[in-house]
Amino acid sequence: MKLLTLLLLSLIISANVYAQNRSKKVYYVSSQGNDKNTGRIKTPFKTIQKAADIMRAGDICYIRQGVYSENISLSFNGTTQAPISFYNYPKDTVVLTANKPVTHWQHYKGNIYKTYFPDSALQVFCNHQESPIASYPNITNKLNADEWADANADRGGNVVLKGKKFPKNYWTGAYCRILTGNKWIAHIGKIESSNDSMVHCTNSLAPFSNMEADVFLGKGKACIVGHLNALDNDHEWVWQHDTLYYYVPASLDINVLAIEARTHVYALDATSRKHIIISGIHFFAASINLKDAEDCIIENGSVQYPAPFYWYGSGFGRQYNYKTVPLATDKWRGKGVYISGRNNLIQNEYIAHSWGDGVSLGGENNTVRNCFIEDCDWSMTDCATISATGYMLHIQNNTCRKAARSIIVHRFANKIEILYNHLYDAGLGTDDLGLTYSYQSNGEGAQIAYNWIHDNHASGTNTGIYLDNQDTAFVVHHNVVWNCKFGIQTNKDAVNHQIYNNTIFNCENPSWAWGPDGTKVIGQKVYNNLSENPIVIGNDFKNNITDKKESLEDINNFDFRLKKGAKAIDAGIEIKGITDNYIGNAPDAGAYEYSTPKWIAGSNINVIGTIFPKER
Repeated sequence: MKLLTLLLLSLIISANVYAQNRSKKVYYVSSQGNDKNTGRIKTPFKTIQKAADIMRAGDICYIRQGVYSENISLSFNGTTQAPISFYNYPKDTVVLTANKPVTHWQHYKGNIYKTYFPDSALQVFCNHQESPIASYPNITNKLNADEWADANADRGGNVVLKGKKFPKNYWTGAYCRILTGNKWIAHIGKIESSNDSMVHCTNSLAPFSNMEADVFLGKGKACIVGHLNALDNDHEWVWQHDTLYYYVPASLDINVLAIEARTHVYALDATSRKHIIISGIHFFAASINLKDAEDCIIENGSVQYPAPFYWYGSGFGRQYNYKTVPLATDKWRGKGVYISGRNNLIQNEYIAHSWGDGVSLGGENNTVRNCFIEDCDWSMTDCATISATGYMLHIQNNTCRKAARSIIVHRFANKIEILYNHLYDAGLGTDDLGLTYSYQSNGEGAQIAYNWIHDNHASGTNTGIYLDNQDTAFVVHHNVVWNCKFGIQTNKDAVNHQIYNNTIFNCENPSWAWGPDGTKVIGQKVYNNLSENPIVIGNDFKNNITDKKESLEDINNFDFRLKKGAKAIDAGIEIKGITDNYIGNAPDAGAYEYSTPKWIAGSNINVIGTIFPKER
């Protein structure tokens, strides 16, 4: 056994020495190249996969301008001193996609054309613009259910949609989506049979079907998607029985439209890889898989349409198995850019337009930094712009906005840091949520700090920072929260939260807590906060100040510093690690210390439109 161990150590050392001493090679890829070439600048490869197959530690691949439809799998690791690196060639725009061109169209009937397409079509694009999946009623806004039909759903998988009546089994084989009951999340079912205005789904519409019907079922909204009988509007599509159908506007010729279909989720798979750099590359209708990766970097590019439409049998609580067993991120559906493993970094990226998450963050010591993430959770489930489960994760300096439910979900994310983020426009489609949201989690001192958090649009319970039932030991400090019903909500049992130096305005209640009979708020410290109305949730209150928002410099331009003479100046108490380096006789109350530089939350990344010419 000792001899075998020594032999393995010798092989590892030899491999590392070889990697360090081997001369680094530079390869080039061009859409005009050939995989039989040498990969040099004048004789480039045609595919990125060809370069990936031969690259070793320290090697670099420069990719020339073009669109690459690939499903790249990385097989080798870099090292700390010699990563394997993929870059766009300077000033060139590089796009990786999971789309395939669709051709050979035949007229089906009316405005509908069809073609044989044996690959499962996950998403369809026309001239690089996303085409909507066929639905009844027709849907233009994926972030809410306003255009859906009024409906009633029961535990037996039956849904009655008000409005038109249809022949027997007219919708068999389609999906039915419902947002009913308390409208926390949408559910989905596969339609087995239908008659008149009712559809019957074989699969449970929700994992909660044995719970109280009025919680997740009952009255609400419903729609039907993915059936040829729903194909009745410009640019809609449906795929069934190895055939893709497309509804062409009357004024257009399908043969001059560039129609593409997405056939897989990831364009780059770096599962279990180490020391990989992906820089300056745009992903369109494709995502990135860093499952179990270590010390990898994704930077300076974009990911648009990371998650396609998917079956979300568990619409709420992906992070656990029926509230008992935490689930690793690889068990989730609707993953966006997927990161687990350890010590990985995604930075300076624009990420947008997802049926699920923007980023699905797991593992240990992984970081999302300086990204702009928007327009996520079209499924209206418990997805978010960033969903996090793991240990010592870092979400820093990001701008995240526009989600059907929460902006950041951080269940079972012990010791997470959510710092200097600008989070807004949550709750566009569902109810009872926070811009940040956790449930049944031990923060172990997790920090939610120096964030701008505002505009939760949920119709009922809408909160800025939401620590739901059985959360423990979160430290919430130096946040600015506004335009929410509740500023900071700590549902019971709430144990040992610390709420320090937050500024809260334009909120009906700066604090709130709900829990079943017999539950409590325990050990909650509430110090140095500034709000328009008194904070009443907690156990230990010290030096909290109430004052009008007019005491702040210029809220319309995100200047939340205190004006001269404000009541909050020198009104706080010292808190080790929280109020260090204060100016004056005592720390100030609220998120900003008077006469100090203004800290700014959010990313410096700009919104990126389509990276292709708009042809329609």
